[in-house]
Parts: sequence; C-alpha cells; structure tokens
Amino acid sequence: MKRYKSLKEKAPKIVKDVLTGIHKYAKTFGIMTAENPMGVKLSSSQNKERNKEFFEHLKRGRYQYVKIKGKYGNIENPVLIINIPLKELLFLGNEYKQESVIYGEIPEYQKIHFEYWERDNENSSLRKKDETNYFHTIQKAKDFYSSIKGWKFTIPFPIFQESIEKWYTKIEGLDENDKEQIKEYITELVENNEKYTGHYYFRLRGRINSILRTKL
Repeated sequence: MKRYKSLKEKAPKIVKDVLTGIHKYAKTFGIMTAENPMGVKLSSSQNKERNKEFFEHLKRGRYQYVKIKGKYGNIENPVLIINIPLKELLFLGNEYKQESVIYGEIPEYQKIHFEYWERDNENSSLRKKDETNYFHTIQKAKDFYSSIKGWKFTIPFPIFQESIEKWYTKIEGLDENDKEQIKEYITELVENNEKYTGHYYFRLRGRINSILRTKL
C-alpha cells in the first residue's frame, strides 16, 4: 500500500497484525464506511462520490488507513483507520451519518479489545452496544464477513450470536413493550427489503438480540 511504503508493509499483513495485536505502530483503530448512510441503499455513483469525499477527509487529516471489503448481503467498502481516538471515530461516524462503527484498542502486545457502537436513528448518538476480545478468520464464508485480498474475518460480538431455540424462548419471557419492539424490528426486516442494505438488516437482528440479552 502506498500509504505504508515507509514501513515496507503490505495491506493484508497490516490488517492481520492490527487485529492480532502485534502491529508495532498501532494502539487503536476504527472500522467504518461512508457508504449508505443510516443503512439506506444508495446507487453506486452516489456511494462512489461519498467515498471520494471520505478518503479526501482522511488524507487531509493525515490518518493512516487501509481499504478493506465487507459482505453483509451487499458488498461494502469500509476502511480500517489506525491510531484514531474514539472521539474522532465517533465524529466521523456522525459526519457521514453511519448507523454503526467498530472501535478497537491494543492495550498490550497480542491483546485486543473490540467495541461495537450503534445508533437507533439519525437523531440519536452513537452508543457502545457490545464488546469482545476476539475475532475469527472464516475463509469459506460466503456472506457476513470483512476481507482484504481474499483473507476473510469477522468480529463475533455477542449481540449477533443467538440460537433460534434460545431466541424464541427468551422472547416469551419479555414484557409486552419489549415484545412489541421486537415485532416492529421484524416487520422492518421483512417489509423494507429493497430500501436498505444487507448490513442494515444484520444490525436489526443484532438489536433484537440486544433486547434479549439486556432484559432477561
């Protein structure tokens, strides 16, 4: 990658080293995209224009970043930004009207901590919804992963992990307000399938799981 020429590193190695906590020059990182604000599906030309503005913003700010790919129903084009403070990542998430961002810290060698930040709507603030200390490589996956030059990975935040049996059993134990909220999310999942991106629906399923985790 041109932006890492002085370090004589290549993009896949950079990403692997950051995610495993062994990159010598990385202490924090963020993963986000400028595409499809609030999960609303835009045309390829609109997303191209948003990315152009986003990359120019990153270059002006002297951020070190690596372009990666995402597949969450739709192909996405996020970036991994190295050594970005949480405050600045949340600012960029707000600036480009993103529904969610991922923040990571490397407190010590080979130690990594991931945080998932999400907002409920365009007028609300990004809030930390989950965290984990792990990521998985999933080379055979066909969907729901991030990748760089064929190397695929996912960050298994607990709010996205829920078996169908536990899911329905837990719903029955909720109060009526929470049950209605889940019904609204399910309706949005199945009735607006042309308006939003696959990642948007992925996050909706996470919101359902979040209710189940916090209320029971």
